[in-house]
Amino acid sequence: SIYLFFVPNPWYEHFLCHHKGGAAAQARYLKIIIGTKTRREVFIDSDDLVDLRVLFDIVKCRIGTLVVYLTEHTLARAWCAGEIVSAFATDKVNVVRVTTPSFKVPPCEDLDELSLYLDTSGCNLNEHGISLTMVSISYGRLLSETTSDIPFERPVGAGRQHFRLLGEAIIQVGRRRVSINNKNSYTSAGPARPVPNNVVVCSDPRDDEATAAVGILLIKAQEHIVSKVSAGIFPCCDYDITDEEAATAVLQSRAVIIMLSPGTLSCKMQLMCISEVMAIQSNTASDSAAVRVTVTKARTTVGGVSSTPSLGSTVRIIPLALPNFVFPPESYFFDVLPQVWPEGRMEVPEYLRMFFKLIAIRFQTHDSDGILETQAKQVAMRVPEEPASAAPLERAPQLIAPEGGQSL
Repeated sequence: SIYLFFVPNPWYEHFLCHHKGGAAAQARYLKIIIGTKTRREVFIDSDDLVDLRVLFDIVKCRIGTLVVYLTEHTLARAWCAGEIVSAFATDKVNVVRVTTPSFKVPPCEDLDELSLYLDTSGCNLNEHGISLTMVSISYGRLLSETTSDIPFERPVGAGRQHFRLLGEAIIQVGRRRVSINNKNSYTSAGPARPVPNNVVVCSDPRDDEATAAVGILLIKAQEHIVSKVSAGIFPCCDYDITDEEAATAVLQSRAVIIMLSPGTLSCKMQLMCISEVMAIQSNTASDSAAVRVTVTKARTTVGGVSSTPSLGSTVRIIPLALPNFVFPPESYFFDVLPQVWPEGRMEVPEYLRMFFKLIAIRFQTHDSDGILETQAKQVAMRVPEEPASAAPLERAPQLIAPEGGQSL
């Protein structure tokens, strides 16, 4: 610790304190954004795995700003508690809190009983000279008005742009040591104008983790994808679009990447996009003259993904599974799906079953940057090369039951 204090190397301009289970993708996306803008090192523990004593010493001696990214369970994580205490133990570290919608200030009874509130599995704070009293005092300082605060309030359709604005706000607060309200800085991306024959990325627009995962994927794979498809990439999360508009964009695309996240099974837009493409694939099997769809079957391997495509032609569907996504049990199609998409045609459950039988590419956002780089490149490899003459595809959604027709 003494050596690190006088010779702080390497030096991290920002340290992102976060709960990996609830904000792994958001932390990594912000690391990329902040690091790119400042050209300085940003620390997250997924890339810099060290033991706790060294980790807490880094916070004390080798960082400029500790960014506490407050999601639902951040303050219940003992590692985060130790990082926060370590930052407040010195006057050399600037502490900034980012308050997300899922965060709620713990009730007084939880803060009074930290021994029950904190999840100390794999982290004994006492062994590192950190008492519960120190945690209580540090939490009080963190949540007080004296600590710079950045509220994370994302407008509908803000998508990746809001993360970029959040990154800029974190940089500004770190320099000025004042609170900032950046929600009014957002400007709409404008009306959605997807170009036919492009690559569509379909994610749950309500899920900040899914949006951040889209940002990570495109940073790492965009160059490879655009080299194959001149029409570019259309991330649905960046626009305030209807479910029907998203489905239309997917049906007219060259390929669609489906980001499977915990909210996918209750996201009507994603279910509609999946079903419409799988309906074409199903029709292809019985009518060779129909427009054909390639379904990518991806098999996960250590450090990467291998896959075997089936059928080939115009639209390729690429499922990408994010952490905590759980494939649906059979009861889902009877109990939940009709509530999410009541106007869907009777064939929808079968198309979804077909899709969920595919083995998805794993995109584990809590893995190291190197592993994510490999997985992103594998996704890009599944995007088909653009043919010499790619005629625009004219298709419209077909799986919305007409008024009075049979539906779920």
